[in-house]
Amino acid sequence: MKDILSENFQKEATRETAIEEAIANVPTDSKEYARNILQLLYNKIFIAKLVRYTEITDMKQDDALEMFVRFNSGGKPLRKSEITMSILEAYWPSARSEFGKILVDSYEKYDTDFIIRSALML
Repeated sequence: MKDILSENFQKEATRETAIEEAIANVPTDSKEYARNILQLLYNKIFIAKLVRYTEITDMKQDDALEMFVRFNSGGKPLRKSEITMSILEAYWPSARSEFGKILVDSYEKYDTDFIIRSALML
């Protein structure tokens, strides 16, 4: 998203180059699809204005967490442990499955909230 919001992506003269840079590591047989998706995303954000965004710099993790909770308040309210799990998964993609193994193998009478809170305490 940071690249899409950049000036190079927004300007028509430099957009094609910015898209090509963004998809440089995409497999050759998927590049056309990736180009189309990025162009569609550009159209939704800047032309149709269906996606609203606010660019924030120098935000602390607690501030981001609070903002996430406020944005989500229109839908299903999330528990703090669900938000914490999302943050954990950003840095440790297999966190949910690893926690599941712990719950099944050793702590079957506890839930994920207990494991997350214990991990935070540690």
